[in-house]
Amino acid sequence: MKFEKFENGYGGCLIGSFRKEKIISTLNIPERYDPLLIIALGKPKDTVRLEEIDEGQDIKYYRDEQGIHRVPKRKLENIIISAHPMA
Repeated sequence: MKFEKFENGYGGCLIGSFRKEKIISTLNIPERYDPLLIIALGKPKDTVRLEEIDEGQDIKYYRDEQGIHRVPKRKLENIIISAHPMA
């Protein structure tokens, strides 16, 4: 969902540290649900560029000399752990 919104000009942030009780009461969330994350979506104020990096490169966000917010992202094959086939 986040990537689809990013393609449409929106930015997003996953938030894991929030006042759960406040969110549950404000949004009137039924008891059977237990919110673990919040996704904040909006139009970024800054120009943001996602950049695929190689294994071992720095993942720290930074701003370049033009003020563009650079967001390094690991390649999918570097973060997916595949299971070994059963013998």
